[in-house]
Amino acid sequence: MPLGTSNNDPQKLTISRTKVGLVALGCVAAAIGLRFGLPSDDRKELWVTAFGRSGLVMTALWIALPSKGKSGSVASVTPSTALGAVLAILAISARPQILIRLIPVFVALGVVAHYLRPKPKQRDERPDRSNWMK
Repeated sequence: MPLGTSNNDPQKLTISRTKVGLVALGCVAAAIGLRFGLPSDDRKELWVTAFGRSGLVMTALWIALPSKGKSGSVASVTPSTALGAVLAILAISARPQILIRLIPVFVALGVVAHYLRPKPKQRDERPDRSNWMK
């Protein structure tokens, strides 16, 4: 070990938000695939639970990580949005079969939101003339 360094020195750790998101997506996809793909077994339940929990933790980390040039995504969440998310998670965990019935509703809402969102305003091409008279 070089002189003047110790194990207590802080080190900068870089985490790729994209890679964390892909790992989270892979864990959740593996849990869903195992849940519906294999016959029921104790070992299968172990893996489904492990992948599901790991996917949830990685998703929470992905949400909390800052994107390029911005603070963490959680910094802009309003208290009402956070409360709604917690209530939705509790409702889905109490009755997970509701989620299967709600998938078409979510898809329909996404399509409607895509077509009804406000269009970006046209940029004014005229030069700024506010300081010409000074």
